[in-house]
Amino acid sequence: MKFERNFLFYKLFRRFVCFPTLYLLYDFKLKGRENLPREGPAFILSKHWEWIDLFVICYASPVLLYYVAKQELFGNIFNDFPGTFLYKAGELLRGVFCRGLYWMGAVPISRDNPKETVTSFKFMEKLLDEKEIIVFFPEGRMIRNAMGEVKSGLIKWIMRLQEKRKKRFPVVIVGINYKRVFPRVQITCEIDPPVYYETHDEQISDKIMERIRILSGL
Repeated sequence: MKFERNFLFYKLFRRFVCFPTLYLLYDFKLKGRENLPREGPAFILSKHWEWIDLFVICYASPVLLYYVAKQELFGNIFNDFPGTFLYKAGELLRGVFCRGLYWMGAVPISRDNPKETVTSFKFMEKLLDEKEIIVFFPEGRMIRNAMGEVKSGLIKWIMRLQEKRKKRFPVVIVGINYKRVFPRVQITCEIDPPVYYETHDEQISDKIMERIRILSGL
């Protein structure tokens, strides 16, 4: 498994894809941008409303980030048609799409392959040692107009890592909201200042999700 974030691709994507998409196609409002860290180790935990949330976080941050992504995003969309032209076309598209995801700093997490998952977590530990910032969506999937059930595995991993390292990591909570305001959809992104959670706080997942809910206007 290779993780190859590409500085030039990331910067070009941010400037020529994220910026025009958010400001030309949407009515984009950003609050609390100054709360985003300029250096890690740190985590950003965000509401996951739409696929374009990646554009929102990417544009908002003053520095390059890494993103936790589910392994399914790296698959062939025509996987149900093996041996066909569609499958071969899907493999070609998958190669291009996966390369773009890796260049953007995506770190795949597989629920079905424990070995690859261990590799990903070890890589994320290395990223934190290198003062990087890691983004993930606690809901684990897109949930519109409501809060989804928290997938607490990554939050528990942060707590175990805090215990292992004998230190607390800053966590930045991000809320995102989509609302139809004629003639465009309004996207509002609100960012909290960094907080430090106690390692043995049993309510940490609930506290994080409640803050995401409030910031997302839900």
